[in-house]
Amino acid sequence: MSRIAAIVVAFTCGLAGPVMASGADIQGATCVPDRSTMYGAVTTNGGISGSGNFYCNIPNASQMTSPTTFSISFDPGTGSERIIATYYKIGKTTGALTAVANIFTSSSCLKNLGGKCMASAPFSDAFDPSSYRYFIAVTLQSAGNPSSLVLWGASLY
Repeated sequence: MSRIAAIVVAFTCGLAGPVMASGADIQGATCVPDRSTMYGAVTTNGGISGSGNFYCNIPNASQMTSPTTFSISFDPGTGSERIIATYYKIGKTTGALTAVANIFTSSSCLKNLGGKCMASAPFSDAFDPSSYRYFIAVTLQSAGNPSSLVLWGASLY
């Protein structure tokens, strides 16, 4: 458990985009690691080494109305770190998995008013929570040097 403690702490509260009644804000602290991250894929020897995979539930998806933008708020780290975030939908009856929008970060970023880096991806997709479940998958990748790579949160609006 101590191997992932540092990365889980890095998932701190924050919002990625504008708060809207018709959208969703997902705080990084609510994301959970996948099995490979839990069992040794991530080490914390002076920084994050390798990659860690996390899944983020979208709260109140049934109350959202057709989002068109997926965004994340993050700190890019100090080296070759990056974040890969994907907004997915999965068919409730078929199990078909579809990537709706992708974000790939780099070491440079556009900062918002709170001083956090922002990245967004517009998309066009029929939003239907009665037929699909929605979630976000996040991969944190690092070369192993001391890092401050942080996913603050994600938004759909």
